[in-house]
Amino acid sequence: VNIELTEVLQALTNVSIPMVMAGLLFLGLDYTLRVVRWAIMLNVRSNGSVGFAHAAPAFLGSIALNNLLPFRAGDVVRALIFPLHIGVPKTVAASSVLLERLLDLATLVIGFVIGIYFFQQFEIPKESREAALFLAFLGISGLLFCFVFGNTIRQKLQWLLTTERRDQNSLIVKICAVLLNVVNSFVAMASLRTLLPIMTLSCFIWIVEAGFCFFLVLGTGSELSLPAADML
Repeated sequence: VNIELTEVLQALTNVSIPMVMAGLLFLGLDYTLRVVRWAIMLNVRSNGSVGFAHAAPAFLGSIALNNLLPFRAGDVVRALIFPLHIGVPKTVAASSVLLERLLDLATLVIGFVIGIYFFQQFEIPKESREAALFLAFLGISGLLFCFVFGNTIRQKLQWLLTTERRDQNSLIVKICAVLLNVVNSFVAMASLRTLLPIMTLSCFIWIVEAGFCFFLVLGTGSELSLPAADML
């Protein structure tokens, strides 16, 4: 790819440093809220032992790996490797990542849907609207399914463990034990007492994310409204 140095320099002259700095402040606030949300979820099953200082390096490390590795492999590392360094079980970390993704999906797509239906001046293809509605349905359905049927799934797994307990080394027992720990953690995190504050944080996170996009685009000399930033 041929990039003209003069064009790059010309583009840099149009950059508004105050706007870019405001965008970076919003980005820092975004990551801070995400770390706080993750710590809250982990502490549900960790007796409050995970502080911001413990959660931040693991979370930010997974973000960096997501940018370097395909298929969001950083989330896998956060669920299976980083827990060893912050003193939480892998099943608890895996449950938190799963719940985090469902919350992000539901919150992000709901915000997108609100944007395209309340701000009709932005032309969004019909296919994009339908895809947004479908993803919103998946995210909300996933949360509702886990919220409504989580205890039932836990009881079934406990029954399977009791039935197969005679063979402690069987693959079924090991799989059921891991799944039971994951489900127990997920159900605890998805309780109303925990879900309401982390859902509120999720809404603030995506509002802040929209602010980051808003100031960053304005900083490059382009025009953008906040509703449009919400849909970026």
